[in-house]
Amino acid sequence: MQPPFPNDKGVVEPLFSQYAENRLLMSLSGMFVSGMKENLANIEIAINKGDFAAMARHCHKACGSAATYGFVELKDSLALLENGAQSHMPAIELKMLLRLVHHVAVRVFAGIET
Repeated sequence: MQPPFPNDKGVVEPLFSQYAENRLLMSLSGMFVSGMKENLANIEIAINKGDFAAMARHCHKACGSAATYGFVELKDSLALLENGAQSHMPAIELKMLLRLVHHVAVRVFAGIET
């Protein structure tokens, strides 16, 4: 995973779920994190292979998971990447979008850990 982009104080600003008050859902956040990390790894593999169908499938799965857990920014960045895969965007552009997704994911993971 790419390193996060820190704020001007060198600190990663965490992102929190819109459902942060839902203790039951947040108690499952460990499964969310491990599943999201697996999906992001699969997306990167698909980009490197030029497998647009697999990339779109993994993006769609990750996007749905992010939405379920209330991480809107992550869902939105994954939707951009999914659209890029569906439109067969050049690999360099897909990798730039993946970097954005990684940045948002690191902020989400930071919010879960706090």
